[in-house]
Amino acid sequence: MRAIGIILAGGNSSRMGELSAKRAIAAMPVTGSYRAIDFSLSNMTNSNIQKVAVFTQYNSRSLNEHLNSSKWWDFGRKQGGLFVFTPTITSTNSYWYKGTADALYQNNIATLCFDKRGIGQSKLAGMKESELRIEDYVNDVRGWATLLSQDNRFLSVSIIGHSEGALIGLIASKNNTKISKYISIAGLGEPASKILKKQLDKQLIGQPQALRDQVSFCIDQLEQGKQIENVPVSLNTLFRPSVQPYMISWFRYNPQKEIAELSIPILIVQGTMDIQVSVEQSELLVMGNKKAEKVIIDNMDHVMKNSKSKDTQSQLIGSYNNPTSSLNGDLVKNIVEFLKK
Repeated sequence: MRAIGIILAGGNSSRMGELSAKRAIAAMPVTGSYRAIDFSLSNMTNSNIQKVAVFTQYNSRSLNEHLNSSKWWDFGRKQGGLFVFTPTITSTNSYWYKGTADALYQNNIATLCFDKRGIGQSKLAGMKESELRIEDYVNDVRGWATLLSQDNRFLSVSIIGHSEGALIGLIASKNNTKISKYISIAGLGEPASKILKKQLDKQLIGQPQALRDQVSFCIDQLEQGKQIENVPVSLNTLFRPSVQPYMISWFRYNPQKEIAELSIPILIVQGTMDIQVSVEQSELLVMGNKKAEKVIIDNMDHVMKNSKSKDTQSQLIGSYNNPTSSLNGDLVKNIVEFLKK
């Protein structure tokens, strides 16, 4: 007789009060290293049921970790084995981990998210583009950190920065007693000027060499703190006079040198399917501060979702511009574990 075992372990139950307030009942400890779900798993394997599906949902992190040790009940095999099904976003259900903040909230971590000056809900706080510097963004982060540190509802304040925000959060965390931990997601390990050169050089393959030389010259000028006069019309969008002061302030910072000055716990996260920031950038950050923890997440792209290839068009359709695609689960797990240490 062939049979498949199914264990429904996703229920939200208050029957055990505080014991199940922050974990699934199936993950309740029993005699040391075992969990309640092991009674069911043991029954399955002793009944010669070699293929078992476990459905999880409510506070499932510790349960999922325990299920990784399925070899205890001889489920670590090529044929059959243990299959764990977690909730995913579908066309009819869009509530599972709506984003990074929602994922942390569901793991009992409060989150403050805010738009940059001049963007979205912070539009009214915008400055003239010609007056904006990266230090303005850094001071905004410091201001929020100070405000939150004075609120008794929060035990500590940590900074999570993504892409350009990783550098802003990094600078804001330096010599700042209000901040206890720092997390970089898809952060650069080199000055932005070098990355911009690489990206544009790749995009301009096949273009006249004169144009490529002009782009390189403009970046070199800004890197030296010099504004560019008489920007070619073809490059005005990128190097318009009003944005040059910001780019000069941005190019001034070397992430490797900045992270070397951090003494607080650091987590560096990078996805293998990121088409904007390479894994090598995370390695450069670790070289800057050997005490930093590094996590490389398979199949995670730049917007922290899952992608199967590095094809730009595929990612734009399936991830970047797809509001129903789900946040990478391993990202959430690693952030939560780091913040709760």
